[in-house]
Amino acid sequence: MKPLIVIVMAFLATVAQADSQMLHSTADISAHTPTGTPVKLNGEILQSLGEHRYLLRDRDGKVLVTLPGRLTADRPLPPGTRLIISGQVTQGEKAPRVDAAKLHSLKTAINPAASTLSY
Repeated sequence: MKPLIVIVMAFLATVAQADSQMLHSTADISAHTPTGTPVKLNGEILQSLGEHRYLLRDRDGKVLVTLPGRLTADRPLPPGTRLIISGQVTQGEKAPRVDAAKLHSLKTAINPAASTLSY
């Protein structure tokens, strides 16, 4: 029984450490953030930039996000769509972006013009 408890505790410590290294805000993403850094963001689409690229806003700022068609069923997302995404930072030529790997939540605003973030 003791070896099982030790294994479970080691696993939980590893998961906790991985989550503490994950970025949770656009304010944490900068030109110095290494490519491949894991990120989980909660925000809303401000603008579609074409080719599965969007400008996402959270409570701390804005970031360019790529959402592969497999995550959106190849449908464009309108402004005001609220998302929780997991992915990783990629350093682009002009600014960092987040390449989404998972889409955790999707809710389209009823009136995108009046959409505001609330946390």
